[in-house]
Amino acid sequence: MIKTGIEIFREAFDALLVTNENSELARAIEQTVLAVDGVRDVFHLVLHNYGPLNRIGSACISLDSARSVEEAAAIAERARRAVQEAHRIELRFDIHSVNSADRETADAKTYCEDLAMKISGTTAVHGFEYVRAYGEIRITVDVDQRVRNFSHYRDELCGGIRKRYPDVYIKVRIVPR
Repeated sequence: MIKTGIEIFREAFDALLVTNENSELARAIEQTVLAVDGVRDVFHLVLHNYGPLNRIGSACISLDSARSVEEAAAIAERARRAVQEAHRIELRFDIHSVNSADRETADAKTYCEDLAMKISGTTAVHGFEYVRAYGEIRITVDVDQRVRNFSHYRDELCGGIRKRYPDVYIKVRIVPR
């Protein structure tokens, strides 16, 4: 009886929090956001379902670093409205700046993306940040079902990055697709 009660509670709770980035809805939202002029990437999408008329969520978007704060806010607002109109979901965004003007950052991004794409099972790389002031590289990779051992995958990617950037702290987020 207790076990059944716990299972019912879990099913009800799981329906409230939707984090499945593989879902058709998540992919459709990502496409809607990517269609907004100025958005380079969308990642870390989290959706909460409080009923058919009350769905909210959050995501990160990448914009060029040359954007002003006002421009970035306007782009995020256009993306919010596009998602609201297309999917009836209220989505809030964290804005990430992609430093496309700095040659060292651009080189690090290219190196890390190329390295990740050479690893079997990688389908996409996004959410790249190189924060030289803190000595940190952050990268998000999408992988398919060929990647069964995330620890091994992370070790392979970090090992390759460390060959070129030995003193950098590396944070990898792996998203199964």
